[in-house]
Amino acid sequence: MIASEEVFDGLISPTFVMGDFKPDNILVQHKTNGWQLSGIIDYTTGNFSDEIADLPKMVAMYHDNGEEELAKQFTVYYKSLRSKRHFH
Repeated sequence: MIASEEVFDGLISPTFVMGDFKPDNILVQHKTNGWQLSGIIDYTTGNFSDEIADLPKMVAMYHDNGEEELAKQFTVYYKSLRSKRHFH
């Protein structure tokens, strides 16, 4: 068995990993009910794998900017979403 095959078999659905997930590559739009995601750009390093691969870049960015509380909130929220949907 190929090493990654076991992981992919455990995913409920294929997961696209952007590879360059950061605020500079996210587009938002203000609507009457608040801000909403309107697009994501720059898929140069995109691949199909475990979505957690996108997490370190965002957490490091928050830490580098002295926003440790945002890093913590992002990680906690990400973990709560992940635990609800991706693995059997």
